[in-house]
Amino acid sequence: MGSGQYIKDFIVDLKKENNDGKTGTVKYSVILNSRSQYKFNVVDGSRNSEKVLMELYDGDKLMVSNKAQGKMYKAFGFICRSTKVYSLVFSFPNGSEGCARAVLSLQKQFQTGEQGF
Repeated sequence: MGSGQYIKDFIVDLKKENNDGKTGTVKYSVILNSRSQYKFNVVDGSRNSEKVLMELYDGDKLMVSNKAQGKMYKAFGFICRSTKVYSLVFSFPNGSEGCARAVLSLQKQFQTGEQGF
């Protein structure tokens, strides 16, 4: 989390429930404020066979993810330009079972005129 201010944590527990052998997704709604920089950290369960995918959406538009150029990361940052409800979605890329915990923290609030605001 670094020097950020804790806001909220999220629990991910995905199990195979249907006959296709894949898990689904876990979706959380989060209100993010404009002129704010956030950080999302995730820790995978020790028994996971793969790393959890964490994605932030504005409606149907993917804003940022912890997967970039084929590599999974433990965190991502997001500078919010519009106060609204966003969706934080967790899944396992190959549909395996697993658990994780994520933390949302506030890193910085920008003043008017700063950073293009």
